[in-house]
Amino acid sequence: CIINLWHGVPLKKIGMEQENLGWMTKLYYKYLFADNYEAVVTTSEELIPVMSRSFLVEQERVKVWGQPRNDKLFEKINVREQMQKIFQKEKLPEFDSLLLYAPTFRDDGETRLFPFEEFHGENRGRAVEQLQNFLEKNQCIMCIRMHLYEKEGYDWLKALDRPGSRIRFLNEDRIEDIMEVLAMFDLLITDYSSIYIDYLLLDRPLIFLPYDKEQYLKGRGMNFEYDKVTPGAKPDSQQKFIDAIAEICHGRDRYQQERQKCNLFFNEIQQPCMKNICDEVKKHVGMD
Repeated sequence: CIINLWHGVPLKKIGMEQENLGWMTKLYYKYLFADNYEAVVTTSEELIPVMSRSFLVEQERVKVWGQPRNDKLFEKINVREQMQKIFQKEKLPEFDSLLLYAPTFRDDGETRLFPFEEFHGENRGRAVEQLQNFLEKNQCIMCIRMHLYEKEGYDWLKALDRPGSRIRFLNEDRIEDIMEVLAMFDLLITDYSSIYIDYLLLDRPLIFLPYDKEQYLKGRGMNFEYDKVTPGAKPDSQQKFIDAIAEICHGRDRYQQERQKCNLFFNEIQQPCMKNICDEVKKHVGMD
């Protein structure tokens, strides 16, 4: 009995919906995987047609049982203890808010961190200082999770990842699975990563930085209209970015209604679901 639990909501094209898949890949996928799935699990009735097309299964085999990994979002977490554990008991600056910046990995090019003109020219030093001063003033720590930590071109950022800094990396060398700690962040900053759909369950603010939207969406493809399902500010300059974070730090949440609507669309299961999935599988195979 094969149950595909998948991982994440298919905001972008996945599986058989991806462009430029060869016929051999399609055959391999269909006969080795799709034909043998008892069920493919998802989080909302709205996603059934997408999952059906993506995995080459009938809609009846797509089950709205939730995602087991999201159970971590409902567990209590001691934020300060967790931060001390991650950063190996080093002395951290005092903080009131934790920000997570988690951009999408790009198959065909590098991700631009802080994709603003001020950060990618001769004024970068001033832009970095402005951001650091803002984080200090507002008692924030910004954690950056990305796939390009070892690549060239980010020495200026890696230099900031040191004890006492308010800008730190949170890559796999520190936390293998971001879902383990996602619930400790007060704000999520991303672009096209479906991690924000999991984060919607926490009803906390989002900021999006889709600086290469036209190029990215043309190459990868989306299952939903991007601007309609991304409830958060989309700043296109350093100052607008800082202003958007400042609004959130000061308790102004202009996107809460949109965010809750989006959450209802994508996340029909809004409580821990692992036990229910086990029970459903047992019934499915006649073990109940």
